Amino acid sequence: MEVVRGMDTARRGLLAHRARLLVMACCCALLACQGPSSPGARASAESSAGELALARGQLDDAMRHFETALRASPGSQRAWIGLARTHVAAGNVDAALLLFEQSDLTRIRAAGPAAFWDYCTALMGAAERRLAKGRSGAARKLARRGEADGCGTARSQQLTLRATVALADEARAAGELGRALDLYFEVLDPEAMAIGFHEAPGLRERVEASAQPIPDEEARLRAYRGAATTLLASGRREEALSLLSGALMRFPDNPELVELMVEGLAQPSGSPPKAPD
Repeated sequence: MEVVRGMDTARRGLLAHRARLLVMACCCALLACQGPSSPGARASAESSAGELALARGQLDDAMRHFETALRASPGSQRAWIGLARTHVAAGNVDAALLLFEQSDLTRIRAAGPAAFWDYCTALMGAAERRLAKGRSGAARKLARRGEADGCGTARSQQLTLRATVALADEARAAGELGRALDLYFEVLDPEAMAIGFHEAPGLRERVEASAQPIPDEEARLRAYRGAATTLLASGRREEALSLLSGALMRFPDNPELVELMVEGLAQPSGSPPKAPD
């Protein structure tokens, strides 16, 4: 009798154990159907789906996946970078730059060459848009950031030159002649002007100390014209002629430089400054 009771007890224990295993199996199956259980896991799964959609050119789907990932885990750097890259692909460089700024350069580089390329595309594109809208200071700031971050040195430095000349033109138009000259001198090439500094050695050293040896001929031509015009407007005839001599070596027969040279030669030495145009 005792043996029978023992067998019944063992049987009931075995059945209870099997029931617990069945409940656990059902719970696991339910969780698997519901997807990843933690916010981080959900964000990772959505980011993977977003990256796949981006690679396929399905930009709307990619944005939806990355946004879902960020709702699940707002701190997901992978999702921020993925969403920024999607906006670059869509041509929204300003929005992309704001999204990239939710991360940092180290993490962007760690995300791979394509991510860094898209970051640079957003940065330089935003700089060009600001320059086109007349926001020269903001454009120069972004272009210099591109130089510092290693975003295609030639492109970022040429953007810096163009923005610097635009800032100098604005300063000259506002009558800030000293600031205008400082900005023009950041762009000028001292080697091209060397022959023109016999009468103004101080100007030569100043230009050599600040010049950027980046080939952007249009920016330099504008800088020569602007600096010469500013010097003439300041009554600094000899320095203007010295500058123009070097400029004409680099841009021979340029009509605007020739006109400025004629104007400078006709200006009496030591004439008083005139109001800027």
